[in-house]
Amino acid sequence: GIFGGSYGGYMTLRALAVTDRFQAGVALFGFIDNRRMTLETGDFTYETEYLEPLSWPITERTRGGDVFPNLGAIRTPLLLLHGDQDPICPLSESKVTCRALESLGVPVGLVVYPGEGHGFRKEKNRRDSARRTLAWFLNYLPP
Repeated sequence: GIFGGSYGGYMTLRALAVTDRFQAGVALFGFIDNRRMTLETGDFTYETEYLEPLSWPITERTRGGDVFPNLGAIRTPLLLLHGDQDPICPLSESKVTCRALESLGVPVGLVVYPGEGHGFRKEKNRRDSARRTLAWFLNYLPP
């Protein structure tokens, strides 16, 4: 299995889009489309520090790592965990992923944590996300 949060959530989704090596995945507050996420949040830090300044036309360099165009390649059971107040990786990223995979018949779950931002601060939500992650892997990974 594979899992990660934030950029690790993105890397989980990216890995699942390019390989069938994993039998289950869990993405916590991840993203699938950096440019759209940047425009939605107004936070250009990732763009300016790691890619290139915001410019048009949008170059292949900044679009090449997005998972969105390759969502249809994901066939691995995937659990998405996200806070509804995330200012960095908006909940819409996980909602789009969930809807796309549901339409393809891929086993997918989305758990939304009310009042949580980028990362889970409330103890009950940290415990719940850990419990759900373990249950997901136990269900989809062989003993």
